[in-house]
Amino acid sequence: MDDQMTCPMCMGRVPRGAIVCRGCKARIEYGIPGWAATVVLVCSIAFGLWSGAVLTWWIGLIGGLVLFWLGSVGLQHLFRNRVVFRLRY
Repeated sequence: MDDQMTCPMCMGRVPRGAIVCRGCKARIEYGIPGWAATVVLVCSIAFGLWSGAVLTWWIGLIGGLVLFWLGSVGLQHLFRNRVVFRLRY
């Protein structure tokens, strides 16, 4: 496995795991984006509240926790290779 990446901004070589490109100073982000984690959290809470109101509170709690866990595992799988370079202005 190659432990070097190419920065799409300056075409410089960057070691995997670095947080800033040495050439152009672009910020490097890895993994799950914040908005995706927020969507999973909000959907889990909404489902837990809804199912707790329709059924019982403990079913809502368990359902919300299970949905949060499944969503988290899915996000980790979906974004496991995500690398984004962002230039600072």
